Amino acid sequence: MASANRRSRPLLRPIAAVVLTLATVPAITAGLASEAYWFAFRAEPARLPALAQAMPLVALPLAALLLILAGAGVVGRARRVRSLQAQADRIGGRLEAVVASSDDAIILLGLDGSIQSWTPAAAELYGMSGDTARAQTFDSLVEAGDLVQARQMFGRVVGGGERERGRATHRRPDGGSFIASASWSAVHDSQGAITGVSLTVRDATAETLAP
Repeated sequence: MASANRRSRPLLRPIAAVVLTLATVPAITAGLASEAYWFAFRAEPARLPALAQAMPLVALPLAALLLILAGAGVVGRARRVRSLQAQADRIGGRLEAVVASSDDAIILLGLDGSIQSWTPAAAELYGMSGDTARAQTFDSLVEAGDLVQARQMFGRVVGGGERERGRATHRRPDGGSFIASASWSAVHDSQGAITGVSLTVRDATAETLAP
């Protein structure tokens, strides 16, 4: 209990300073206003030195109050920023875990079509490691006959369009191929600008060829 009280004392000091300043400033200001009134309307020059002497009594507490409030605002904003950053990190970590554990292949593409991120499911589906994939563009994943359609979907999403879905024949480095059910969606930054495209792919060969 004693240690808790000692920890709380530093917090009470600035609060007490603000309260004391708020209580003092009105009284000093009222006295100064009274002096100014008699000086202005009674034209008593002898009161001018007293008025001049009273000015620091108002200026100093007001300056102290402004400093305390400004410091409290900076501290408060810093705490809010740290809290929001910690929350964003927690959410980002959970999202990364969800993406990494997805059964669907999730591929992050740059605005130029380059492969920037490659999940474990994508590595398994295409038989290609992430390092190898990141040296290529999505063109290398699509058979020539379906490439025009894939490029059109990509272009519409980059241009601000809605999510695009379709099926196309995708190929693997070993020469094999499969019918891919693909979904294209835009990736936005915190300002809402499109920074890339998320391509989600699953193998739909069996269901497509089923009688």
